[in-house]
Amino acid sequence: PMFVANGVHVASARQFAEDCHELTLEDGSGRMKAVVWPSAASLLPLLRESRSDVLFQVEPDRFDGARVVIADARPA
Repeated sequence: PMFVANGVHVASARQFAEDCHELTLEDGSGRMKAVVWPSAASLLPLLRESRSDVLFQVEPDRFDGARVVIADARPA
């Protein structure tokens, strides 16, 4: 399934491989870590510039149990 988080902003970001980024997203309800893979790297300027509505999915992760993966975004 896909999920939406509205009006989030990037609190922090780090690159961990070529065109792969881990973001900490924040809104009024809290924070979550999310991954942007190379297929969605074109979204990074939008995500960093302003609040965004983010479409994401949750995938299994062998290190943390689950990870949020950003699929798309638009200005909030």
